[in-house]
Amino acid sequence: MTATIRPRQMYVVLTDRRLLFFDASTSTGKPGKMLMELPRPYVAAAEPRKGMFGLTLVTELAVAGQNQGLKPAFPTACRAEGRQLTGVLPVAA
Repeated sequence: MTATIRPRQMYVVLTDRRLLFFDASTSTGKPGKMLMELPRPYVAAAEPRKGMFGLTLVTELAVAGQNQGLKPAFPTACRAEGRQLTGVLPVAA
């Protein structure tokens, strides 16, 4: 028996006020329902690093007032967008 874990695919939208996460598992290829909304002033990003086998770009998003952060992984095709997102957010301490 083999079990595999596949991360949930999402669209990420950054506005001047919010960081939004939308479901990407739709049959149309368009963003689905909104999964999460974070106020931009309370989100900071750690320096991005290579993920498993160097195939992904991983960063940690810290949210003020929360004990645990988010760890988005950007696949090979989206690494530039991952660096762009972490570049515009404040650096996490």
